[in-house]
Amino acid sequence: MVEAIRSHVSSLRHLRNVQPHLETCADISESLLRVQQTLTRRRTLPQEHWSHLSSSSRSRYENRLLSLQRCLRRLSDMSKRLVEPGKLDLLFNKLGQHYEKLTNVADKLEDTFERLKLRHLYTVASKLTEEANKNRSTYMSAREMYVHKKRGKIPRARRRYPGMASH
Repeated sequence: MVEAIRSHVSSLRHLRNVQPHLETCADISESLLRVQQTLTRRRTLPQEHWSHLSSSSRSRYENRLLSLQRCLRRLSDMSKRLVEPGKLDLLFNKLGQHYEKLTNVADKLEDTFERLKLRHLYTVASKLTEEANKNRSTYMSAREMYVHKKRGKIPRARRRYPGMASH
């Protein structure tokens, strides 16, 4: 898709300096790769991570995916049209907007997935802490019962009888 735009723009080199356009196309290609890697990472997240996503966050995530879909559709449409020399500036602006959008979406998706991972780790850590506290409480109760029981009985070696003198 970006290659088609790049080749159309390259064909106009003889009329005008199109290097900024070509650089923007390269930037868009990098952003597309980043989005692809981010979405691939999404597939590796276990389903249990998604339970930590609030309904508002889930809605924002879905809207980002729809926005990404629209951006990709528009880029695809741009790649199918021949570039007219008089519209190179407009094309450059549109390419810049698509680059910004793709970069923004990639950043936000990465942040969402990182946040999901951290929330999952926090939940696991909280459960482990709760379990450890419960075990500690059980241990302390058992220890306290043992100590009280032990105090109730005087060891034989220390028993003193009323008629015996102490050393």
